Amino acid sequence: MEKYINQLIEDFQSSADSVIGLMDGKVFPEAPEALEAEVDEAIFMVLSEYLNIQPIQFPPVQQLTGDQIRRVEVAFSNLLKAYGFLIYFPPRVHQSLKYKTIIALLSREVPILTTYFWHLATCEYEPTKCPFGSEYCTCF
Repeated sequence: MEKYINQLIEDFQSSADSVIGLMDGKVFPEAPEALEAEVDEAIFMVLSEYLNIQPIQFPPVQQLTGDQIRRVEVAFSNLLKAYGFLIYFPPRVHQSLKYKTIIALLSREVPILTTYFWHLATCEYEPTKCPFGSEYCTCF
């Protein structure tokens, strides 16, 4: 499995490297109106299609060590940032829960923005429905 994980991480890095020039200059919006205006004009795509990464490429979490899960999650977060997406997890969330969450994010439609970063919410901010459970929830 280690060889596959290393290849997956290399693929993420290669994809991130391929868009370095295209994504330079993305910024955090200073005013919500500017972000809203760009989102209103944006094309929306399913994240897996935009990144050309399918959930099936991620091995089942039970087949991975904690270190492998962490490395994949970090590499995938870096890939997202290279493409202009930011992801945040509440503090102390278990690595396996982060891993499952990033796989679920691949099925989401996202705006393809040219100017701003887009924050991929990992929670709907409903404490009773928090995917991280009451132990890690920061929705309160």
